[in-house]
Amino acid sequence: GLEPGDLEELAPRLQRIRADLVTRRTAGELGFADLPQRRDDVRKVVQTAAAVRGEFDTLVVLGIGGSALGARALTLGLAAPGEPFRVVVVDSIDLDAFAGLLAQLDVKRTLFNVISKSGETPETSTATVLVP
Repeated sequence: GLEPGDLEELAPRLQRIRADLVTRRTAGELGFADLPQRRDDVRKVVQTAAAVRGEFDTLVVLGIGGSALGARALTLGLAAPGEPFRVVVVDSIDLDAFAGLLAQLDVKRTLFNVISKSGETPETSTATVLVP
């Protein structure tokens, strides 16, 4: 439903948006934009996973909203059938439900990964107090 003239009208606005994105990326405000080039981070994650592989049976990812969506997408997309290692993504502020999950886990064999873009997400931080 767009006509060529409609797109031409958007050109100045799109140029401003592109310039804003470049400025914000240069200032380090859009770290996600550089993720494909951050090979050192990937290497560190792979090394850490290999180092702890035998110590844990379960990974619990604590995150709210977007902090949980990425983990959920990766888990669903990369899960191998019959994989003995279990990944649980907790995207809830319901502490009773989280306490119920903890009761089902061997916490000594569970690795917890807390994800928060700001580092100060209160919902995620609250859940961590329940982990023994």
